[in-house]
Amino acid sequence: MTAVFRDVLPSDIVVSGCKRLEHGTMVFLRGAGGPVRVQTPALLLDWTVEIKRFRGTTGCELGLTLGDDDSKAQELKQWLQALTAHLKTLAVAGAEDWTGRAITMDALNNGSFTHAVKTQRSNPGVYFKMKVAFADEQIQLPVFAPDMMRLTTDSLVQGARCTVVFDVPHIWISNNGVVTPKIIANKVLCYGTPNEFAPEA
Repeated sequence: MTAVFRDVLPSDIVVSGCKRLEHGTMVFLRGAGGPVRVQTPALLLDWTVEIKRFRGTTGCELGLTLGDDDSKAQELKQWLQALTAHLKTLAVAGAEDWTGRAITMDALNNGSFTHAVKTQRSNPGVYFKMKVAFADEQIQLPVFAPDMMRLTTDSLVQGARCTVVFDVPHIWISNNGVVTPKIIANKVLCYGTPNEFAPEA
């Protein structure tokens, strides 16, 4: 079930299992009511969605600007920071059992944790980045207009206002000890870009 971010307590997220793979370990997460599925407030897309291939894998990302003048965006930023702190705590507590190798908080605080909230050298603000799911090299991301008409991902251009539902299904711990939360866009409500609206009278 989807919940607005402020209704999901990061401290309620627990580990439900793990799976060791060749290059690292997947540590599965769940919230108080099941899978961790969260809805953002309306935010601006920081870049146009662009499908890329890297090392034989197809993928793309959504980057959502967290403006300093938007109180809801700032609440989301604080929520993401609380999520980061909680996932670090989980990783430190359980890494040795899951991977056979301990991880310290100092290591995570000094570069061994991949943060969802990013800064941009060319922009004094911050943005929130998430992956988009693919199947058979086709993007798997339902996009809707406010009237719930289905759109294509071509609507996801830089500057578009979007509400995004995203999942946090697991964290990935690589064999060299880097911890990365898996954050996947599940669906998008796209309100369009500012220049698509008529000026006010």
